[in-house]
Amino acid sequence: MPKLNWRDASKELPDGTDEDGLPMMCLTLSFHKNKPVFSENWIHSTTKTWAYGDDKVKYWVYLSEIPLPEE
Repeated sequence: MPKLNWRDASKELPDGTDEDGLPMMCLTLSFHKNKPVFSENWIHSTTKTWAYGDDKVKYWVYLSEIPLPEE
């Protein structure tokens, strides 16, 4: 199983857009009561904040980097 390229949100935020000009979607990881919480999110290009206002995001990875299952 390939490892995902998780990035530390305190050091790096996603940037750029896809071929349609939309923000790059990410899988984010935060923690609530020491339990992992995964969600889909993206960064606003102008404010550089998470779209869903989650300032507790610890790590993120682009959804496009996650390998799809083979049929």
